[in-house]
Amino acid sequence: MQRFMFQMGLALALIFAGIWSTGAALAEKPDWVDGKKREPHRQEARSERHKDNRDSDHGAYDGRNEHGTNGREYFSEQKQKFIHEYYSDRFRQRRCPPGLVKRGNRCIPPGHAKMWRKGRPLPREVIYYSLPPRILVQLGHPPPRHRFVRVAQDILLISMGTGMVVDAFEDIGRQLD
Repeated sequence: MQRFMFQMGLALALIFAGIWSTGAALAEKPDWVDGKKREPHRQEARSERHKDNRDSDHGAYDGRNEHGTNGREYFSEQKQKFIHEYYSDRFRQRRCPPGLVKRGNRCIPPGHAKMWRKGRPLPREVIYYSLPPRILVQLGHPPPRHRFVRVAQDILLISMGTGMVVDAFEDIGRQLD
């Protein structure tokens, strides 16, 4: 009796497995498999959803503040003057900060080209240096997830995650008027 029940159970299991596996093989292909492109109304609906965002400059930085002027939010006149005084002492001693080369009366970066722009990420090949503690104290705390760095003769405020140049103080070694 047990042997009969075992054989009957095995036979039923094989029958169900056969029906279950052939069911998928006999099913029709979905509509999107026949090689035709998707229906255009789905694409139109998606483009309509994002139509307003395509023309906006959401997230773009143009160097202007909320009043529409190109005011220096982080590098005020007082901070610029302190930076000039700090670095002019180094330039008068005929030494260049790290990463700069002495050419004539000026300290210039190797390659001579400015490789960064406001509102753009700092290229990976650009070498930047931390600022001296005296300048960092004078500049104060940067915004959250930002830091001050020196690239050649420029001091930049960059975003830590993306390397985006938010603000810049250019040519720290030039003579003050």
